[in-house]
Amino acid sequence: MLFNIPFVCSATLLLAGSVTASPAIFARQGGHGGGGSGGGGQDPGNQGNITAKPTEIGTPQPNATTPEPPSGTPGGVLLCEQVEWSNCNYTVLQLDECYDLKEKWNRTISSLGPDNGTVLLTYEDVKCSGNGTGWLYPGSPDIRHDGWNDKISSIKAISDTSYHSH
Repeated sequence: MLFNIPFVCSATLLLAGSVTASPAIFARQGGHGGGGSGGGGQDPGNQGNITAKPTEIGTPQPNATTPEPPSGTPGGVLLCEQVEWSNCNYTVLQLDECYDLKEKWNRTISSLGPDNGTVLLTYEDVKCSGNGTGWLYPGSPDIRHDGWNDKISSIKAISDTSYHSH
């Protein structure tokens, strides 16, 4: 489900892989919220961005056609390169951290789904800036219909209770 957000909340979020962190998908932006760990090492010259080896990212599953039932994990998000939940990576984001999508994930997302209880905020520009919108469970199997296909450069997750309290 798509909804417009007046971006006045200062909440940000972080992604972690389905079992291990997937920081090569995105870089955490420092200075927002409570920090957190994304599973990658920190480069002192990188000003808080998480760095990771490319082998640490989750590999999209080309034959996946439907998402598994959501876990209800706070920050749980399914990001897919293709419509109808194809070529996906499930990850758990640390709430209240902003992440820039990196490499093949930047501006390539065509379907997405936050777990129940999570609001996924998506932005056209890095550092969770520029045009943005929010997604509630179950997300969308085809974000072309919402004008967001291949436009997402950064994301953040907040709990739906945090969103509704703003």
